[in-house]
Parts: sequence; C-alpha cells; structure tokens
Amino acid sequence: AATVEELLARGITPPIFMAENVDGGGEFNKKILSENKNRIFYLKD
Repeated sequence: AATVEELLARGITPPIFMAENVDGGGEFNKKILSENKNRIFYLKD
C-alpha cells in the first residue's frame, strides 16, 4: 500500500487491477488489459 501511495503522490497511476464493484473499476481494468495486452495473459470464460 505504501508503494501505491508513493506512486500516486508522484502523479503516477500504478497498473494494479481494481475491484469491479468500485466506481470505475471495470473500465480501469479494461484499460490496463488493453495497454498491456502483449504482457498479460488470462483465460476468459
């Protein structure tokens, strides 16, 4: 948590998945997946 807080204080948004039930969480996660599609692999139902 301290690392995330430090990054945010420096104006950097860390690419860490958010819970889907948090406002904007789903959209944020889709953005991370899109930006890192060549590095993040997962199974989709």
